Amino acid sequence: MNQPDLDRIRGAALDQVDRARRGFYWFFALTCGVEFVLLFTVYMLTDWGDPLHKLLIAVAGLIYLTLGAALLALGAYMNWGMQRLLIAAGKDEAN
Repeated sequence: MNQPDLDRIRGAALDQVDRARRGFYWFFALTCGVEFVLLFTVYMLTDWGDPLHKLLIAVAGLIYLTLGAALLALGAYMNWGMQRLLIAAGKDEAN
């Protein structure tokens, strides 16, 4: 393939990546909004005088904390893997 074809293919691939990233951010924002509404509803409906309700809220908070930490760790791992891939691809292009 000649250089203009490669540039066109790279440009199309980058456009697809940007479109997918925008879609992800919109979906993430929508999901965060829904989760906020649901958590606020649970908070407002909780009977704070009932120890069982307090326990359920505490357990739900621990579950959310664990899931959030796991997602952050997964994101960091994926970022690290992509950086290694880009470094390896950069070494191949240099040769």
